[in-house]
Amino acid sequence: MPTRQQVWTAADHIRGKSERVSLRSVRAELPRGGSYRDIGEHLASWKAERNYQPKIELAQLPEFVNRRGVSAPIGVTRY
Repeated sequence: MPTRQQVWTAADHIRGKSERVSLRSVRAELPRGGSYRDIGEHLASWKAERNYQPKIELAQLPEFVNRRGVSAPIGVTRY
């Protein structure tokens, strides 16, 4: 079972690499893993203490969408 200190250290390390801090990323960072339940309790307190609010990352649009650009809505039909 990971300790609070281990979870917080892992979360700080992940955030320091400018990566998204999540249950999965913290679990992967821990040397012995742990259950999501055990990690989640500590991670919730870390997020509250650090006021962590991940930014939503926008995915790149496929090239064919970028090419059509403004003309894309022309094919939409109204009912």
